[in-house]
Amino acid sequence: FLIGGILWTTGNILSIFVIRINGLGMSMLLWCTTNMLVGWASGHFGWFGLLPENVEKPILNCIGVIITCLSGMAFLGIRTIKQEEIIQNLEEEQQPILQSSPIVTTCNDATPIDTPTITISSSTNLYKRIIGCILAIIAGILFYFIFIPSTYIQDHPNIYQTASKNGLHCVFAMYSGIFFSSMFYYLIYIVCKGIAQAGFLVANSVLSQTISFPLITIGPGTIAIFYFKEIFGRRNYLIIIIGTLLRIISAILIILSKPIPR
Repeated sequence: FLIGGILWTTGNILSIFVIRINGLGMSMLLWCTTNMLVGWASGHFGWFGLLPENVEKPILNCIGVIITCLSGMAFLGIRTIKQEEIIQNLEEEQQPILQSSPIVTTCNDATPIDTPTITISSSTNLYKRIIGCILAIIAGILFYFIFIPSTYIQDHPNIYQTASKNGLHCVFAMYSGIFFSSMFYYLIYIVCKGIAQAGFLVANSVLSQTISFPLITIGPGTIAIFYFKEIFGRRNYLIIIIGTLLRIISAILIILSKPIPR
């Protein structure tokens, strides 16, 4: 359980750099989509020693997850205000301190001499965006791995005979790991996040991972896009509408797939 808390903290540390590069809205979409995909696959296929979780209508469940991934790919085409600021700041930093101007001597036959101009390359901005996307994906994976220890113990009662099936019984140990690894940075934030994690654990126990992960991770990223107001422009709004509709459709399909009780 402590390891799960440490992984959660590591993901949050990465999120600081991701948000600075991509903006909060786009970062939420990236790591929520990654979190959903890894969480669903682990529950569906039984990765990392977990027991596979079946649903009544697996085709609907798989289609819903695929549509969610497609919506996440659509959101990658959005250019946020944060990315525009990176380009603007890069251009300002590379501007010469002394502007180019002709230098004329006092001689009658003097010819103007121009200072060399600087060509601004977008490779630096592209590099930063790639790094930001990679870090967001890593953070999404780490956010899922916090559930591996508790689920593994619950799935192996022959090894852990006294383990409880109630997900809430894992809360204290998990939050202890989070506290010890982030007490200097996240004291207030842990309280807020803890309430959400408790609800997440209950959802996993009641609905199974194949249902709970896609549903829980769809909402935050979509809401963040509108709440933080980092996106403007007709093209971006069109992408948001398409991506949001895809997420709504995927949520409906996932709900209709229904988990099978063990």
